[in-house]
Amino acid sequence: MSLVKILHGGLDIILKPIYPPFCLLCDENTIKFPSLVCSDCINNIPSFEPPLCSICGLPLEGNEFCLHCEKQTEIFSRISSYGPYNSSLGELIRLFKFNSRTFLLNVLGECIYKSFKRDLEGMEHDAIIPVPLHLFRYLSRGFNQSALLSKYLSERSGIPVAENWLLRIKNTRQQSLLNAEERKHNLKNAFKIKKKRTDLKKVILVDDVYTTGSTARACSEELYKEEVEEITILTVARTYRDTSA
Repeated sequence: MSLVKILHGGLDIILKPIYPPFCLLCDENTIKFPSLVCSDCINNIPSFEPPLCSICGLPLEGNEFCLHCEKQTEIFSRISSYGPYNSSLGELIRLFKFNSRTFLLNVLGECIYKSFKRDLEGMEHDAIIPVPLHLFRYLSRGFNQSALLSKYLSERSGIPVAENWLLRIKNTRQQSLLNAEERKHNLKNAFKIKKKRTDLKKVILVDDVYTTGSTARACSEELYKEEVEEITILTVARTYRDTSA
């Protein structure tokens, strides 16, 4: 049975006695289980709309690249994100990630799949790689949000997941609590490839949020050591940067 079907099956019965039948976002509209988000709020989740920069994936006016990406070279090929983190999308991610609302995978998984469809469908991809959690963080949280999103995307796209290939071997401080410079140093030597593979040349690295890019760069550096040739970053949301500067 697929992951999506498992998420749907039985949640109506389990959640009805625990949660009132009101939307998690607007707290007004009645909802149907298992998403706990009303159709109005789902339809109003903001998304990035073309034209988008071909590298950072942020909205721009004309041209192929934003001014920032014209001046600075990234280690990965491109970034694709569904929408801005500073919105209802970010609120859903925080509920999903920090409040164990894993049933929101159905909503967030569709967002990351729509981003894939918009920017990446038709391109060659050998595997989807979730950004890994350290074992201690995994045991504390109970799940890896990036792995759940990767499996959802795999079921929708048909691209296999190379789970547990990229490992997090250093129990780092939580990135969301650090500034940009601290994030970069926090992830030094944090990742390692489990075993050598020569069949994965073009991969999609999946995470929930792209903020400063420190995690994506640290993972990419390790992947390139294993002869990966092209890395695309795919996230549900990202923090917004002015593309005109």
